Amino acid sequence: MTIVPFIPRSNTPSGLWHPDEMSQLLSIYAAHEAHGDACDWDTGETERKEPQFYILSAQPDLDCMISITRMGNEYILEDGQGYVVAENCCLSVIADKAVRMTSGLRKSSFFAQIGLAWIAAREFFEEKIEPVMAEPIEIATHFFPQLAALA
Repeated sequence: MTIVPFIPRSNTPSGLWHPDEMSQLLSIYAAHEAHGDACDWDTGETERKEPQFYILSAQPDLDCMISITRMGNEYILEDGQGYVVAENCCLSVIADKAVRMTSGLRKSSFFAQIGLAWIAAREFFEEKIEPVMAEPIEIATHFFPQLAALA
């Protein structure tokens, strides 16, 4: 029988990112910076001294866009609103999802803008153009009262 010693949680290194982890985290930041979404990054700790990595949005807001936390042997990816996007024990999987979040945000905002433009154009037509076309005789008699006698 093989006995595997478990390291107590209190003995695990905390508060520090390993160099290989930091290089992956910086590559996530570089991808977001290349898209123009991010302008800075920072590190921090949770209350339990677990390391966190933050990607900050463009100035002047500097809001947190993405945070990655290492809790024990697991990595947690959160969006800027604090919602958990992914959890995995492999940082490369989390890094792939974090990089894809950039392009997904761009595509969804593009389609949202198209949708809003369509709704605005439709509303303009219904409010301004359609009433003019609905009652052409009434509009004509409003501008030319002499035509009212002919109608």
